[in-house]
Amino acid sequence: MGDVKIRDLTEKDAEAVSFILREGFSWWFEFQRKQHRDVQWLWDRLGPDIIRENARRKSEDSKLIVAEIDGRPVGYITASSDLGPKLGEIGIVSVDPEYQRRGIGSKLMRAALDFLKSRGVRKIWTTVSSINTPAILYYIKNGFTPEGILKSHFAEGIDEICMGMFLEK
Repeated sequence: MGDVKIRDLTEKDAEAVSFILREGFSWWFEFQRKQHRDVQWLWDRLGPDIIRENARRKSEDSKLIVAEIDGRPVGYITASSDLGPKLGEIGIVSVDPEYQRRGIGSKLMRAALDFLKSRGVRKIWTTVSSINTPAILYYIKNGFTPEGILKSHFAEGIDEICMGMFLEK
């Protein structure tokens, strides 16, 4: 495995990042299909056209970060800040299944945290599906603490765990 390069998302990453996200959420698609529920809305939201559009939109309040190995995107994370209450959010994290458990997710998280610190954020929050044990453990490993539950939040039958982390001053 080559060196991991952390960089900003570009339009040319759209196909690869879409694949990474759709694969990363395959457990969610499967859960919903077993419940005979529509999954098209999320499939579309994680599609290359939306990723490309997101790459075009630049904002000093958010960062879309890619992990790359040998010129190929293998991971993705989003971070955004609201400087009013000095809150930051980790929106989505995914690593290509072929490259998981190699520290790539942690490198992405460090880059997102560095961005949020540079924005003066005091606290970061995110949500994670209660049935996604690997993701829960990932967030805990990266310093997040469970703070509450949102019942059937994004999908009926799947609770979301609110997780938070205070940044050091």
